[in-house]
Amino acid sequence: MTVFHNECVSCPDGLPCKGVACPNCSVPHVACDECGTEDTETEDGIFAYDGYELCLRCLLSRLTEDKVIRPVTEP
Repeated sequence: MTVFHNECVSCPDGLPCKGVACPNCSVPHVACDECGTEDTETEDGIFAYDGYELCLRCLLSRLTEDKVIRPVTEP
C-alpha cells in the first residue's frame, strides 16, 4: 500500500512556503500490506507478490503458507 507523509523541511529564509503545492507536503512511501512496515523502516525493502506489497518477513511467511518454499530442517 502507499502511504503519504508530510516531510516538510522548513524552507530556507527568504523562500515562501508553497503549502500543499510543495512536493515535501505529501511524500509517498510503500508499506507492507500485512504488517504496515514502511520502506524507510526496513533495509530489505518491500516486495510485490500475488497482488500484495510485502516486507521480507511477511513475504517469507506468505511463500511458506502458499507452499512455494519450505523451511530446511536439520538432519
